[in-house]
Amino acid sequence: FLWFDASTLGVTGDWAIRAVVDCPVVPSNVDVSVAIAANPPAYQPGQAQSLSIVVSNAGPATASRSEELRVGKECSWTCSGTGGATCPSVGTGNITNQVNLPMNGAVTFAVTTLVASNANGTITNTATAVVANSVTDTMPSNNTQSIELMPANVALFANGFE
Repeated sequence: FLWFDASTLGVTGDWAIRAVVDCPVVPSNVDVSVAIAANPPAYQPGQAQSLSIVVSNAGPATASRSEELRVGKECSWTCSGTGGATCPSVGTGNITNQVNLPMNGAVTFAVTTLVASNANGTITNTATAVVANSVTDTMPSNNTQSIELMPANVALFANGFE
């Protein structure tokens, strides 16, 4: 906002003062996406399982919102941001924290959880990112991703013939 003396503008006499405010148009569209991976890609009952969850924003606006990534009650996680993105650095339990994702920014959650000792069959982990009401996600179909983990050492044949 700039103020000018009337004489510098060549204005004399009684004039109504008008202010012109230059309000830049701020983009309100984002494209937030989620990717999830497991290491190892199969689980062992009673053992730790590592997951990597990446939440990114292709922009053009900044996305800021509480993310809810349900990965298990007994887990710990760390988070780091790239491209100007920010997130809490450490936590436990489900991830329900505020993150800030500028255009081309991403946050990566490194999650470690303990698989129940009586676990069997397929375990599904799902991560979902929800954007603030003040922005529009142009592609909400990529805001959720699931990964299915099978138990390690599953025999392909019932008689052990491999």
